[in-house]
Amino acid sequence: MAISGKLMQELLNFLQQHLTDKNDCKSYLSLLFGTNQSILNQIQWDNTLNNIIINVLVKLDAYGTMPDSGQTALCGFFNLISENVGSDVRINIDRLLEFIRKEQEEQAIYELQKILKTLELDYFTQIQQSYSICVPRYSSDWLPENIEDIYQALQDIYHQEDSLDSITKFVALLLNNSELCENTAIAKLLKQWGQHNNPQFYHLLKQTKQDSQHKQKHIDIYLIILIEPSIQQADNNLYIIKSWLIPNISHKSLEISYQTKEKFYFKEIPSLLSYFIQQSIHQLGKLPKTIEFFLPHELFNQAIDAFIPQKNADDEDEDDELPIPIGVNYTVSIRSYQRIKKLLKKKERDEKIIRWQEKWVNLNSRGEEFCFPYFMSGDNWQEIFTELQSDNAIGLKLFKLPSKDILKVIDQTGTPVALWLRNELNNSNLLTDFEAILQECLIAQLPNKVKEKRIVAFKEENHIGEHITLLWDNPNILPPEVLPASLPEVLH
Repeated sequence: MAISGKLMQELLNFLQQHLTDKNDCKSYLSLLFGTNQSILNQIQWDNTLNNIIINVLVKLDAYGTMPDSGQTALCGFFNLISENVGSDVRINIDRLLEFIRKEQEEQAIYELQKILKTLELDYFTQIQQSYSICVPRYSSDWLPENIEDIYQALQDIYHQEDSLDSITKFVALLLNNSELCENTAIAKLLKQWGQHNNPQFYHLLKQTKQDSQHKQKHIDIYLIILIEPSIQQADNNLYIIKSWLIPNISHKSLEISYQTKEKFYFKEIPSLLSYFIQQSIHQLGKLPKTIEFFLPHELFNQAIDAFIPQKNADDEDEDDELPIPIGVNYTVSIRSYQRIKKLLKKKERDEKIIRWQEKWVNLNSRGEEFCFPYFMSGDNWQEIFTELQSDNAIGLKLFKLPSKDILKVIDQTGTPVALWLRNELNNSNLLTDFEAILQECLIAQLPNKVKEKRIVAFKEENHIGEHITLLWDNPNILPPEVLPASLPEVLH
């Protein structure tokens, strides 16, 4: 890095006033570096004092960060001078130190941009993923599309935080990417950049790796299935079906490669389910724990959790499989396709999306409380809309299938959770069991509690577990088409 002409002139003017000869320079350098005399040996001491000072400034700037103190060598040099001057001069030194810090950090971002530019062609996805973790959550709805965008974003982060902390974390996350680390030359440059700009960089690198491994061990694998009406077809029963595995911050798209068609009938979903689950094993070596279906409103009456995965007719193991519903083996919930339709098509948030995020934050803050006080109910959409305006309203409880208007209320109020009965029940014991789910269950445990009920219903006739549908709509777990630009992450 090179000191700008403006900063060089300010530093030179100051040192010309406070260094009487070259011996002053030697003394401060010796104090700064101790037994390490390499910098002193690089200075041409037989030159004029003015040129000696310039030479010293250039060498100090190039040295970077002092391993012991964490400050740059250039700042350390001026801090030593400040110990031998009056308070008025120290004020001037503090101003120069702030000038030095900001210029060095801005130059560091520029140097990082040059390194990232060499990665753009082969590793831009990894760069985007690391950026999405480090970007401040108050940033605008915007997705970097190239390294110039990333560079501008990193500058914005720096100016907002007045620190390189998030940016060095971004570099550490990049270095924890196994694919990128195979490029040893680039990995070496990134490590050098990190060490030059953060004396604790190797500790940060180790910590981010440990954090990533810890999350990988404990994170749930989500299978996300998006069922979108095919508006181009006269047949209203055809749907476009897409699916993703979400094992961590990345998304793995599951292609329906064994099918030649792009649109499917609803009755074909069980065979697709079997394929998607098998792909999870192939790609991750694990089964998903949770399966979530984005459904249009017209499919909210379907018993999705009762689907039984069906293998192809030519599969040799087809006859070895017992008919077990997915709601028994997996945590199954439905989600609102209408809620994210605008995000998918226009990449824009609106007030309904903001309410959804805010309600989810409220849900998380009360995750260890019982569900019952926070789940509203009502006899018509107007009453339910009013109830859901309450700050305490997190979810909706219904004793029958929600009407079209009530589904609109759920989306419009941003309500992230709802539990309802698919059929109107006259059995008082079942109605009591339904109420008991919300009375006895903590909010954060509701998906697991619903799964428990479905497991019991599998072995018992006429059990509440076979009648319930759970809407559990987390704005942080979305198809990659709308992340990370459209929904900055809120509290999980």
